[in-house]
Amino acid sequence: MNKIQQIFNSSWAIGRKDYLNLVSIIQPSIKAGNFAELEKLLSAENQTKSYAVNLGFAFNEWQFEDENLPDNSIAVIGLNGILYSWESERVARKLELALSNSKIAGVIIKMNGMGGMVDGISETASILSASTKPIASVISGNCMSAHYWLASATERRFLLDKTCQVGSIGIVGTYYNATEAMKKEGIDYREIYPDTADMKNREFRDIAEKNDEKAFKEHLEKIHAIFCTTVSRNLSIPYNKESPLFRGATFMGDEAIKTGLADCYGNIHDAARWVLAQSIVKRSKDIV
Repeated sequence: MNKIQQIFNSSWAIGRKDYLNLVSIIQPSIKAGNFAELEKLLSAENQTKSYAVNLGFAFNEWQFEDENLPDNSIAVIGLNGILYSWESERVARKLELALSNSKIAGVIIKMNGMGGMVDGISETASILSASTKPIASVISGNCMSAHYWLASATERRFLLDKTCQVGSIGIVGTYYNATEAMKKEGIDYREIYPDTADMKNREFRDIAEKNDEKAFKEHLEKIHAIFCTTVSRNLSIPYNKESPLFRGATFMGDEAIKTGLADCYGNIHDAARWVLAQSIVKRSKDIV
């Protein structure tokens, strides 16, 4: 039940359509009581694919821990679909594994996703930003919201072609109240708080009791400010609250490059050559 609960209670950096699609997919299983199968499906490691490649070996693939991994290899981590908090944790672990391997020169993050949960994103983005090895992202379709939070923390952002879309720097929260449904089932459900904890769960209680979303929006605005200032710092673009860039707008192809959200067009081979070149430059500076 843990992952199901997170889906309904987390703050999200994701497109509305994709979140509604997710909910519509999982609701039938919840209604049927298939919680175990749903948890198993959500836990499946089918979105975070990782391997290492080497330009000198015709892009053969190795595992990060392979003892036969050639020197100057490049780690590739793929992110597709919804970025759940547990997926962010997997990415963090894979990054740490790759960055600690002396045979790996740098990392490429392949992205195609509309965002996901806020939980776990900041930690993973911090690992990307703090890396002493070069890290590039290759965007093959969409790189929105939570995905872009991570992409902004990479040194170089490649768009596969002009149809790629990036941005959607915004936050969305969800509110569910099943009290009336439980009453219809004859369930007497109450939330009772001591007077000394009158601020606890205020955001949700204001909505339930007063239909007042102000406190909830203030909470979301704080998260959005963190998102915006992080992207601003990563891209060296001044944070302007009035700019569409920081209000959730999306940008395609040439416009994304013009605004500074992406650097250039290129595929995974271009990114690999850039990572290797940057690695050589970094090591040369260290020697000097």
